[in-house]
Amino acid sequence: MPALAAAGHDSYALSLRGQGSSQLCASHQPAAAAGGTEQSGSQHSSSSSSSSKAFAHGVPLALNVADIAAFIRSRNFSTPPVLVGHSLGGMFVQEYLHQLHRQQQQQQQQQQQQQQQAVLLTAAAESKTSSSSSSSSIDAAAFPHLSEPVSALSGAVLLASACAGTVMSFGQFIADVGLPEFLYQMYIVFSCAHLNDMNTARYCWWQDSMDEAEAAKHFEAVRSSSSVLPYVTKEVGAWKPPAPEAAALQQLPPVLALGGAADRIIRPFQVCAAREYWGADVALLDGVTHDLLLGPQASAVSEQLLTWLQQAPQAGVRAARSSSSTDMVAPAVPGSAAGGSAGGAEQLSVQFMASSRRQS
Repeated sequence: MPALAAAGHDSYALSLRGQGSSQLCASHQPAAAAGGTEQSGSQHSSSSSSSSKAFAHGVPLALNVADIAAFIRSRNFSTPPVLVGHSLGGMFVQEYLHQLHRQQQQQQQQQQQQQQQAVLLTAAAESKTSSSSSSSSIDAAAFPHLSEPVSALSGAVLLASACAGTVMSFGQFIADVGLPEFLYQMYIVFSCAHLNDMNTARYCWWQDSMDEAEAAKHFEAVRSSSSVLPYVTKEVGAWKPPAPEAAALQQLPPVLALGGAADRIIRPFQVCAAREYWGADVALLDGVTHDLLLGPQASAVSEQLLTWLQQAPQAGVRAARSSSSTDMVAPAVPGSAAGGSAGGAEQLSVQFMASSRRQS
């Protein structure tokens, strides 16, 4: 955030339900958005909830996305924002994109119906209730913003986040890192060892990207945040929405999928899958770990993000992109990549790759 603000971008860090100091709650309070006078290049923190009502199995995906959408609507941005999500937050961003895609489909259907002078009332109703399979289990009266539309975006960024459809790709994961490493990571997830032992947390998230004192500080913050709700909910594990058609990608905002070649949690193949799924630009940074916004590696990540923000095409004009455009090579971060067939920098270089699904 500091680097983005210094470059002139208003930046907001959302504290979602059950994360950081935000409580799980029984109602939505949009007034909890960041206050104060906005200035160009400023950064803010925002808490999206304040009362306390626990969700037994974690916060439903649809509710997290509805909270994000409500915050965006409350700000009345003069220009549609770029939505950035790290790790699990990247799944929220992708679900937001899916809801935006469904809205666009609904609008196109309505336009066709008007042209044909035929009104199909059920189409709009079905579209409203199909935003996510989890929404049916939520008390709509307590969360009326669930039925509100999502706003347009100028772009979407997935940081160290698994592309939709790859969350449970265990076969590819084993082929990448080997069975012993896979079993060890499954042990960590199900035993929550990463929340009880700093060395395990460092192995998963930071490795040698930061010194011990800084790692200890972040470890305590992660423990206090992650203890509020399950680390991985059953819903996230089963989340596999269908990919938008190539033609539909032209109407969605441009997407950047950025990951670390040394990430032990989200492997490079999960990041690179966004190229085919979302027509995304993909960047992998050598030596960068899962928590890529922390420690010395954060500067290289910020540089990549700022470069993309300057060069990303606007929604609606991407069809003019040339399929023969030259890839942009990014500076590598010192350090060796984690093991695995897809982890080496010699195979997955630090560069943006052409997004073929967005070409006309």
